Amino acid sequence: MSHENFIRLVNDFCDVTGLDKPMRVVHGGPISINRVIFSLIQKDNDLQRFFIYSDFGAFPKNSTTIAYQALLAQNLFLYPDNGPVFAVSPETGRALCISHYLVSEMNAQKLSQTF
Repeated sequence: MSHENFIRLVNDFCDVTGLDKPMRVVHGGPISINRVIFSLIQKDNDLQRFFIYSDFGAFPKNSTTIAYQALLAQNLFLYPDNGPVFAVSPETGRALCISHYLVSEMNAQKLSQTF
């Protein structure tokens, strides 16, 4: 599996969805869908899969601890099924949902339905 397969997937996805600048998306540039920001990330050490990072926004100021507890509780139920995981961005402090997919099992239509 090569990085070219991921580039082809993103190009096809951008064609299907009408997004411009597919190379910006390939390099993790943000995609906004229904006011939620997503990024597609492929890591150099694992070219078989890619990740979708969903930015769920800032935590509520007065109930950060409660929000952290809720996200961690969800991780407990999602992780065993290899599902998405919740995280806190170390750079922004915002809530993220991260899921991963095999490039070989994804196509542009399926990716657009995933969003």
